[in-house]
Amino acid sequence: MPKPLGKFGGEEPFITGVAGGTGAGSKEGGAGSGGSFGSSSGGPVTKAIEAARESQDSSPEGGLSLQQATTFYITPHGNMSTPSGNLVINPTTVSFVFRFVAVYTITFTKIAFEIMIGNGNLGVAVYEDSDSGVRLATSGAHTGVGVKSVTGLSPVTLIAGRTYRALVTGDTLNDAIKSVGSSENALFLTFGVKKGRGTVGASGVPPATTGALTASGDVQPFALVLSSE
Repeated sequence: MPKPLGKFGGEEPFITGVAGGTGAGSKEGGAGSGGSFGSSSGGPVTKAIEAARESQDSSPEGGLSLQQATTFYITPHGNMSTPSGNLVINPTTVSFVFRFVAVYTITFTKIAFEIMIGNGNLGVAVYEDSDSGVRLATSGAHTGVGVKSVTGLSPVTLIAGRTYRALVTGDTLNDAIKSVGSSENALFLTFGVKKGRGTVGASGVPPATTGALTASGDVQPFALVLSSE
């Protein structure tokens, strides 16, 4: 059991157990019990705790309903480091796919990505996680260097804990999309096929399905922003 940390600015306690009943330091620095937060009442920390508990109690699964406050999602991971590489379209006879797990539920209607080299057509899409999985959203084909923002998509909901696939396809050799750095890329080769080559699109338009994935070390996960804003 964590030890209480004593006073917080002489008014509110530091919290050592918000939702687990592990207790907290009291206003005088003593130990709480059964998840009690001491005798202090009405302060900003106490009110925040009470509001969080009310939200937790009213959410469908007893947890905080993060999707109510979350308006965007960044792949391949919500906490991925700043993208720092390029995924080069080479060859043009395949698409490039990585699988990702939604860490929270979100409904999005917009996709943004960045073309680093854009002499031809390039497009991205999100799919259900199977070789014949439904294409949930697509950017269509785009050309030219820069950030591409696609709006007005039919609403798509990613469910927390489920796996999905992201795909990029292009029709011009050596065009490139912004991707994550090499250290994160290496992690995707650890177990099974987390990324690989799939079915190619036509003129930069993503295909209806990813097809079967062939594991490939030169396929770097690329950066997408999925948003409802």
